[in-house]
Amino acid sequence: MPFYLPIITQIILPGLLLSIGNSGRKEPLTLIGPTGIKKVVEGLTVISPELPYELTLLEQSDLEKTETCINSIIIKSIPVEHTLPCLSFCLELNRRGKFDVERAKELSIPVNYWNRLQKGLNITLGENTVQPEMVLGEMRKGLKVCYCTDTRPTKDLVEFIRDSDLFICEGMYGNEDDLSKAEQKKHMMFSEAGLLAKQGKVKELWLTHYSPSLIDPAEYIESARNIFANTIAGRNLLIKTIKFEE
Repeated sequence: MPFYLPIITQIILPGLLLSIGNSGRKEPLTLIGPTGIKKVVEGLTVISPELPYELTLLEQSDLEKTETCINSIIIKSIPVEHTLPCLSFCLELNRRGKFDVERAKELSIPVNYWNRLQKGLNITLGENTVQPEMVLGEMRKGLKVCYCTDTRPTKDLVEFIRDSDLFICEGMYGNEDDLSKAEQKKHMMFSEAGLLAKQGKVKELWLTHYSPSLIDPAEYIESARNIFANTIAGRNLLIKTIKFEE
C-alpha cells in the first residue's frame, strides 16, 4: 500500500466516512495508515465533523515492522521496496486450543462456566481461580491473509507471508520481457509473485494491481502457475470464504 495520501484521502476518504455513517454505523471505527494520516484525515473531517461514530486513527511506521491488535485480529505491517515509502499488511486471527472436557470435569468446573473458559476468560470457583490454559489444549492454526502491492520481492516478505491462507500480491507485469521495467519502477512480475508464494508456502495466491497496459492478465497467468500452481488472476468482486482447519 503506497503512501498516496493526498490522492486517497482527498478523493475517497471524506465520502467513504460519510457513507459509513449514513449506512447506520454507530460502533467506533479504526483507520490504520502510514505516518501523516492523522494530520491529513483530521483536516478532511473538518468538512464532515458530525460522524455518528468515533473515529480512531492509528499510524504505522514506514521504517520498521509494526503490530496492532483490534478485536482479536492481529494487524501487522512491514516496509517494502518501492519508489515511495510503502507498507505491506497481514491480518491474523489466532485460534485457541480445543476445550478439554475431561480435564474440566476433573477440576469439577460446572458446565455453565465452560463457554467463558473457551472464550479465554478466567472464572472463580470459591476461593480458586481457573484460567483458560488449564482446560484448553495447545493453540491451533488460525487464519492469515496477506496483502502486498507496489514493491520488488524482498527476503523479509517471504517470512512475512509464510503459511498464509491467502496471499494477495501485485502482478504488475506478466510478460517476462518487462522485467527491466519492473525493476526500474519497483514492481513485480507474475513469476516473481509466484516465487514469493512458493517460498512462503502459502495456500493460495491472487494476483492484482496490474499494469494499465496489461489487457488480459489470463494471457500470462501460466508464468506464475508454472512456479506456484494455485494462482488466480484477481478480478473485481472476487471473494473467498476462509475457514479454520478441523
